[in-house]
Amino acid sequence: MANINIAGMDHAKIQEIITYTEYYPNLSRRTLANTICENLEWKTPAGSLKVNSCLSLLDKLEKQGEVKLKPLEKRLHKPKLPKKEENLFDITDKADIKGSVKDYQVFLKQITEGDQCEERNDLVQRYHYLGYKRLCHR
Repeated sequence: MANINIAGMDHAKIQEIITYTEYYPNLSRRTLANTICENLEWKTPAGSLKVNSCLSLLDKLEKQGEVKLKPLEKRLHKPKLPKKEENLFDITDKADIKGSVKDYQVFLKQITEGDQCEERNDLVQRYHYLGYKRLCHR
């Protein structure tokens, strides 16, 4: 076995890590690192698992030929399909509003169900500067 300098890791722990890689050859690298950290209780002072450090160690061991890891897989990111415009609420037939806010009386109406709820969700999605939050459910 090659000489690997890892702070706080003795030869026995490294051998145990090698054993885990042999025992679980089909696990992804991250799942394997989580398993190793849990079983060796390899944690930060805050109590979270040292997964990134373990991944780095596994990479070093693989480069030195001590372990054989499952090859990295390419991640496929599927683009989100845009919402079809035909399904959106049509506001083209609304009244043409001109003037100042002072010229109009503002009133609030609670929307709880039905088509008004769908209309509200659609308008907020398209026009509100903070974005869309679904408050009405159908």
